[in-house]
This record gives sequence, C-alpha cells and structure tokens, in this order.
Amino acid sequence: MLRRAAGRFLLIGLAVAGLHVAAMISLEDLSPREAVWLTMTTLVTVGYGDYAAKTPLGQTATVLLLYLAGVFLAAQAASAWFDYLSARREAMRNGKWDWSGVRDHILFVAPGKVGEMFLLRLLSEMEEHVGLRGRDLVIVSDEFPEGLPGAVGASHAKLVTGQAQDPETLQRAAVEAAAYVMLIADDPENRVSDGIAFDILTRVREENSRAVVIVECVDDRNRARLKAGGANVVIRPIRAYPEMTVTALTNPGSSEIIENLVSAVGERIVLVTGAFSGRWKSLVLDMLERGDGLPVAARLKDGAIVTAPQPERELDADALYVLKSSAAPGG
Repeated sequence: MLRRAAGRFLLIGLAVAGLHVAAMISLEDLSPREAVWLTMTTLVTVGYGDYAAKTPLGQTATVLLLYLAGVFLAAQAASAWFDYLSARREAMRNGKWDWSGVRDHILFVAPGKVGEMFLLRLLSEMEEHVGLRGRDLVIVSDEFPEGLPGAVGASHAKLVTGQAQDPETLQRAAVEAAAYVMLIADDPENRVSDGIAFDILTRVREENSRAVVIVECVDDRNRARLKAGGANVVIRPIRAYPEMTVTALTNPGSSEIIENLVSAVGERIVLVTGAFSGRWKSLVLDMLERGDGLPVAARLKDGAIVTAPQPERELDADALYVLKSSAAPGG
C-alpha cells in the first residue's frame, strides 16, 4: 500500500513540476534549463531569486501548480502515511503481518487450540530461563483471528494467523531463522495429530536445520518416527504444564526423566517417613550407602518441603522424598 501511494505521488509530483516548467517557458520566456531551475528551487523552498515568475499569468501558474498542488500532495502523503501505520498495527494485531525479518526467535506452532492461560504461563516460564529470556516469541495459530487475547496480546509475543501446514504461513513466521521451535499437538487426545505434527516438522526442517525442535507426540509408537523426522525432543502433550515443555526444550532429556517418574514403570519418587536430622549431604550419603535410593527433597517438621538443599544445610525432617528404581526394595 505504501509503495503504491509513493509511486502515485511521485507521478503526480512529476506531472505538476512538468506543467510548471512548461508554463514558465511559455509565460515567462525562460529557457528549459532556467524553467527547470526555477521550478526546483521553488519546490524545495530555497528561492535563490536569480529567476522568478514576473508576469501575472506566470505567478498565477506558480501559485496553482506549486503552492496549492504542493500543499495538497503533502497532505495526501501524510494521510497515506498515517493510513499505512494504522493498517500496519492492525495487520500485526490480527496476525497478517510478515515477521520474516525476525531472527533467533522462539517459534511456537499450534495447529490446534491452546488457550490464553497456556500462552501466559508459557511466556512467564520462558522469562525465567536465561537462554530464552528476551527472545521474540512468534506464535503460528489460526485460533486468534481477532488478535492475541488479553495480556498475551499486550506482551512481546507476535502472531501469525494461518494454517501451520502452509509453507507461506511458516515463512511469515521466519521459520528459517528460528533458534527454537515448539510444535504442539493438534489434538492431545487424537493420535492422528502425530501425522499433522510430522508434516509440519518436515516443513520446518526443510527450511531450518539448526533449530532445537520439540514436538508433542500423542501415541508413543510414533516417537521414533518423529525423532527420525528431525525432532530433538519428543514429549507427551501436557496442556496444564507449559513449564514442562520449556524445561524439556532447554534441558533435552529431562522430559524422559519426568515421564519415568510419573509413570507406573521405571523410576519414581517415594516418600520415606522417619526422623532425619543432620547435614543434607550426610543424609543423602547414608541413604545411598544402604542402597535405599537417592534423596531429592526433605519435608521439614513444620511441613515445608525443601528440594535439593545445599550440601551443608542442617535439616530436621520427618520425611525424605527418595528417587528409587521400581526394581529396588520399596520401589
């Protein structure tokens, strides 16, 4: 729009200047060079005075062609500029803007619905990680055709509205320059979502081979396929805990540990009650030497839970949270 307006004003301006040059040649008996010089010095308001319109008709032509037409063109140019700024703000708000100039950002691709609260917690969690803090977040979604809602819209997040499978949509989100890519499942309860994720993942990797990519996988049988397709991290859909998504992205492999801890097989956290007093490192070593697992937290007698205390911290606890293998005694 701005380019078209600029081209139109340029053509009109050249036409007005040409008419004035012709009028000066005809009415003031100036040579073409002198007429062009007079027109240009008048247009830029320099007015050296070496040449000037002296006849009534020449002066009238100058007023009509340069002064009035010039003021009109300036007003129209200002109007077009403000219209452009307004259209730009609207395009940015509703996701129609082209963000292809963004670099080293976080690309969040959501073919399905995620909701405002998920995005707010995701933004909050990202600001807690040094590697992610301050990076632009570009959200690809067709969930918000009227713009990002509430506080999400007021944040530094940028919206690209469109189908995530569409290459043009990904290009507007600067997929080729993203440092991190989060690919969220279309439907966390439908295994067909894995096929959609694989398609988008393939398109992402065609444009960007260096980004760290995390993909949600509904059916565990598709994990190997998604990793073979280029995913660095594959996790189960966790809509209630975007914090875990960020943790898995910034600490590859941690998602597997967390999933083992909450599943019925593998390792788990066991609550061991009793009287536990002394330095934390001594309590940990005692449990390890007995083969009773690895303490990761303590419950103090006032009910407070302390996770990974400093080694020399003195504790008076009535329970320890111990990491155990399911094959270990008491596991």
